Amino acid sequence: MSDRIAVMHRGRVEQVAAPRGLYETPATAFVAGFIGNIKPARRPCRGRQRGGPAAAPRSPPPARPRPAPRSRSPLRPERVRLDPAGAMDTLLTMTVAHVVYQGETVRYILRSDAGLELQALELGEVRYAAGARVRAGWAAADARMIEDDIRREEIA
Repeated sequence: MSDRIAVMHRGRVEQVAAPRGLYETPATAFVAGFIGNIKPARRPCRGRQRGGPAAAPRSPPPARPRPAPRSRSPLRPERVRLDPAGAMDTLLTMTVAHVVYQGETVRYILRSDAGLELQALELGEVRYAAGARVRAGWAAADARMIEDDIRREEIA
């Protein structure tokens, strides 16, 4: 076992950290994807907004705003709570797409109506079958935004 791990991508070091640090706080979208569960997200566009009907007419067409950088939010499967009893910062209704029995743990692959896919990991017996509707919740502190590496290169 090692006390530090280096994750490399395209010939460069993406992150060097202790195993727990790598797992809990990945530095890039690649590291988060390599380690496990990430969900796509989009930050609000900070570019120029197009006006509505009340906007004054413009002679030349406005410059296209730069697209907002795509971001990802690493969310570990064991941090996702299914049908949580307590209050959660984020709560989504999802469908159980697949159930993977892994002995002492059960991994649920979840999909929202909008196409978001998450994984949830629970100890114990299978509680939900494929096709079941569940509420998936997590604390805000369990997910943090990481700028997508590809988009970062495109907008630099």
